[in-house]
Amino acid sequence: LDRQVVSYAATHTTGELRQWMRRFIARVEPDEVEKRYEDIVAERSVTIHHDEDGTGSLYAENLPSYVLAGIDQRLDHAAKTATDDDRTIA
Repeated sequence: LDRQVVSYAATHTTGELRQWMRRFIARVEPDEVEKRYEDIVAERSVTIHHDEDGTGSLYAENLPSYVLAGIDQRLDHAAKTATDDDRTIA
């Protein structure tokens, strides 16, 4: 592994090396990767904070990516179909 990492690192960026290492570990230790995922997701939380001015914030941590993608799609849809707001969507 040491030789492989050094060889790969010599011709790739830090980000590429990080991704390569993640894929390598997933191939070598799939059970450990799954356990780590399950442990993190077990600590998930969603918090809503209401402000006095009628606004608020939504915080979500350690949710599976597919859940966050679904939330993002629903919020995007709600924003696009809002008829009483003429702001553009970023």
